[in-house]
Amino acid sequence: MFFFTFDTGEDSKVRNTFWAYGTSRKLYEHYGDVISFDTTYEINRYNLKFAPFVCINGHGDNLLFAGVVLSDETIPTFRWLFSIFLTCTGGKHQNLSLLIRMQQ
Repeated sequence: MFFFTFDTGEDSKVRNTFWAYGTSRKLYEHYGDVISFDTTYEINRYNLKFAPFVCINGHGDNLLFAGVVLSDETIPTFRWLFSIFLTCTGGKHQNLSLLIRMQQ
């Protein structure tokens, strides 16, 4: 089942969004042991960051698990994000998670 949620600021404008397709969520059940999360992609016009969650299947192929658009890279934003991630995955914790964060 498709999963989508968003976060709004005090001004009621959307700040962050998270989505994952149903097929991706099903694949995560089988191949969610190693996850890559990368916030280096920028959407310059709106000064937002696109961050994909990618897992690797048994054949070594990259699979997009979820996509996120973030307004900033602050601790409260990442708390929101990983709370939503756990909700989306049904609370499944990883054996190994890779958090890749590049400073510009």
